[in-house]
Amino acid sequence: LDSNGVNELIRAFGNSFEGKRNKAIILALVDCGLRLGELLNLKLTDVQMERQLLKVDGKTGERVVRFGSTTAKSLLKYLMARDRVNGHNDSLWLIKEGETLKDSSVETMFRHLSRRTGIVVHPHLLRHTFATLWLKNGGDSLMLQRLLGHTTLMMTNRYCQAVGCYDAIE
Repeated sequence: LDSNGVNELIRAFGNSFEGKRNKAIILALVDCGLRLGELLNLKLTDVQMERQLLKVDGKTGERVVRFGSTTAKSLLKYLMARDRVNGHNDSLWLIKEGETLKDSSVETMFRHLSRRTGIVVHPHLLRHTFATLWLKNGGDSLMLQRLLGHTTLMMTNRYCQAVGCYDAIE
């Protein structure tokens, strides 16, 4: 998936509460390289809007990742809508009724998004997109390992090899 595909996914959402939330989810996944479980475990206190940072508690421990200005704008729009839904839940991602968003709801959102756009997409594909864009734009593999929360370079090297294949084709 390239940046044009990501933009097409984002355009598929409206301006409803769910639309704002889902745009922010897509952008957070692709901009930060998060696993779905990491995304859904985020609390309001894990978001530092002024520094554009997320504190992520992942499979391999805690790490901090940065998000860009497009994600920041989308996240801010979602947070403003979220404030009107329920102030009693500390989970970042909520449904309209104020309850914590579940992974099954996110999976359903991705199925509908794939059908609507014709782009087969799932959360891990956005993590892969983050990694390949990082490498294609000159990021190094050691920093990518830290950003993805990999304990060894072996997993990260899979992305490096895939990008190497793309570069050879181009």
